[in-house]
Amino acid sequence: MNKQIAILTHLNRRLCLILLLIISIAPQAWAQLRLEVSAPSSVDMADKYFQVKYTIEANVEGNISLPAVSGLRRLAGPARSFFSETVNINGKTKSNVATTFTYTFAAEGPGTYTLPAAKVTVGGKTYTSGKAQVKVTNSGKAADAKSAGAEELREAGSKVGNDELVITANLAKETVYEQEALPLTYVVYEKPGVGLNNISLNQQPDFKGMVSQELDLKDIQWDVERRNGQLMRKAVVKRYLLFPQQAGEVTVPRMTFNCVVLQRDATLNPLDVFFNSGGSLAVSVSRTTNPCKIKVKPLPTPRPEGFSGAVGQMETRAYLVTPNVRTNETATLRISVSGKGNLQLLTAPKIELPSHCDAYTPKTTPHTTVTAEGMDGSVTFDYTFVPRQTGDAVIQIPPFISFDPFTGQYRTDSIAAIHMHIEEGERSQEEVAKERALLESDIRPLYQGKLAFCDAKSAYFFWNTWGYYLAIALIIALTIGIFVLTHFVNAHREQLSQPRGGKALRQAIKAIQHAQKDSATKDKAECYGQMAAALTSYAATKAKTVPTEITKAQWPGLLQTHGIDAEVQEHFLKLLDKCEWVKFAPVSADGSMEDDAQMAIDLLKKMDKAWK
Repeated sequence: MNKQIAILTHLNRRLCLILLLIISIAPQAWAQLRLEVSAPSSVDMADKYFQVKYTIEANVEGNISLPAVSGLRRLAGPARSFFSETVNINGKTKSNVATTFTYTFAAEGPGTYTLPAAKVTVGGKTYTSGKAQVKVTNSGKAADAKSAGAEELREAGSKVGNDELVITANLAKETVYEQEALPLTYVVYEKPGVGLNNISLNQQPDFKGMVSQELDLKDIQWDVERRNGQLMRKAVVKRYLLFPQQAGEVTVPRMTFNCVVLQRDATLNPLDVFFNSGGSLAVSVSRTTNPCKIKVKPLPTPRPEGFSGAVGQMETRAYLVTPNVRTNETATLRISVSGKGNLQLLTAPKIELPSHCDAYTPKTTPHTTVTAEGMDGSVTFDYTFVPRQTGDAVIQIPPFISFDPFTGQYRTDSIAAIHMHIEEGERSQEEVAKERALLESDIRPLYQGKLAFCDAKSAYFFWNTWGYYLAIALIIALTIGIFVLTHFVNAHREQLSQPRGGKALRQAIKAIQHAQKDSATKDKAECYGQMAAALTSYAATKAKTVPTEITKAQWPGLLQTHGIDAEVQEHFLKLLDKCEWVKFAPVSADGSMEDDAQMAIDLLKKMDKAWK
């Protein structure tokens, strides 16, 4: 009986061990790799393009296979991106890796498109994704091509190449006549993922030899274009209308734009991310445009008599604004020039008024609109005069002469003379002379109407009332509240910024100790690389920059700026050189990892005490 009990006990132990083994292996067996597909459920034809991403949590050395889809044109892809991170939680290290393949498609027409399953090979095994459907509509409502989540931001310190962010100056044409309107457009090209957030001029341009008119851009409209074989976003950021004033070769100077791109700061903790606009850093990048040369042709000679410089396609008409013209009363003659050209540069034509009429200086009123094609609209010239005699009179108006750059010829618009009948007015010449003298001076006539007075106790007099003192008290309380709130916010920001520098030392020491511990089982070159990364990351964090922006030759100057003496600088650089040397000759590091790690920790403590 005891023997049977012993056998059952032994079997129970074995069953327990088998169950424990199954439980420990099951998660690894269940956690199989999967190729996930991410595609928008619906897009519009106005969006121009859309992106589809395939992600697998592994380092894929090969490429992905995706069959062609009828009706979808592949603009770019597959673009491969690799993600890797190491997380240390309670002394346990966990590594996460992922590979993402991104395709960019453009639909040839509206409809529902089915993306077939994609395939990728990892470790000799093929993984297949699911299918995805994308509905393409034609409503004309495009999504914002520069929405915040449209592209994943690059890591902080990533360099923005000159071919990834470009600003060009584009002229509508290179040869024009004098005074002819010439549109100038500045276009920015951005590669997806750069993260352009803002763009502004370094200084206002100086267009020598030209009159310029800037167009008002209400908002930036983004589009997609292939440039030098790459799919780029493009948008117009500045528009000008130029009017060359002299013949010959004129140069549009280079212009420098200040661009702000957003990059992802992976070193921020969740609290810093919340107070730092989602964990993104603003990086300033400058871009200079290309100069443009303009060939300005002179206007044909001989110029007609009476030509005043009007260039474009224009029409004129003249009429009396005042229906009944009377003596000693003001009347107005209006000449309107409408069409397209240099309207705002026109001067008032000279007219011939009867000798008995007193004339005033003509008033010029532009009604123009500046567009990307040029300036169009109208300009009116109002001639105010006062007739002194009754009877019939004639106002002679000279023809209006303009130059049409499309035909290359001058155009003459004859304006018919204005015939008017002047009647006897009710006002005397003395009254008219007095009014004219007042209009030509700074003095205005006295008000002769009735005056209205109000009671001192009415609501118009607010001073010395209970409401007045209450308003003063509220203003004082609001001022004190704003001061206290500002002080609290500044203190909170300073508190948030301080731990980041102090925490840098603890994180660096923990990373060095972790590298020393791993040196017993892992490659020493990798461990020395981790130690070098900890040293540079600490110094860069204290200096409020990123390690990738600092070269080896810049470290001494940076450390000296923050109060680190020459001896500590020398030890710091020697330790970095040794870490770099071990990458190429790991055998030379045998048996010294523990000493080097302790030396690095002591060095960091000295630097932290001396850091300013």
